[in-house]
Amino acid sequence: MQRHGESVLEVPSCARLELPSCSSLTLTGCKRSTGGTCQSLGSGSGEIVTSALTGEVGFISGRATLTDADGGTTGSAELVIISDRPRLCDRLVQYPDYFRNPPEAYVALILFLPPDNRVGTFLAGRPGDEGTGSEIIGADPTKKQASIDLTGRPVAPFQGLNAYPCCGYISLRDWSEASGGESTGSFNLYYGAPPQLNSTTAFPFYGQFKATVCTTLNGTLLP
Repeated sequence: MQRHGESVLEVPSCARLELPSCSSLTLTGCKRSTGGTCQSLGSGSGEIVTSALTGEVGFISGRATLTDADGGTTGSAELVIISDRPRLCDRLVQYPDYFRNPPEAYVALILFLPPDNRVGTFLAGRPGDEGTGSEIIGADPTKKQASIDLTGRPVAPFQGLNAYPCCGYISLRDWSEASGGESTGSFNLYYGAPPQLNSTTAFPFYGQFKATVCTTLNGTLLP
């Protein structure tokens, strides 16, 4: 059972290009005052798994400009980012290319929402919800060259599937862009591996979030 303020990411370790095996790495963003563990439904086998990860996981949200690989502007988006790196907002100021050229090992799930200040339920691929999507990144600088050799990129995200109406939703209950504000909602989505991994498996991920506004996201280079 997911509880308010938690999110669980079960990321196949092959997202970090730790091949040939593809076991699972479970990350739990738990902000309970009791210090108890969080649980999620296992994405691969359907069994309950519990994370042994300790420490606070970062939940941030905000607005950002989208750019292509050459730096050209392609639009803007409202973002929610869940990561195993605390103080992520500060890290993104220090390293604007954090999601393209990782300076440290991390896992992050990025939710993309339309930039028009709406709340409600968004479905990737549905007319009227353009801009809705998600990516999961498993990055490790020690695996950078292996990623480049295999995919041509230092980071190769798992992409949220967008063949409407097959592939889940993002629900946004509250949205703020004010300093100190919070954004809340939930998601239930399916992801596909980078094509170079030759996997046809759709990986389900779900959770809830309560994210603190990061007012400096606009300079971040997204995957």
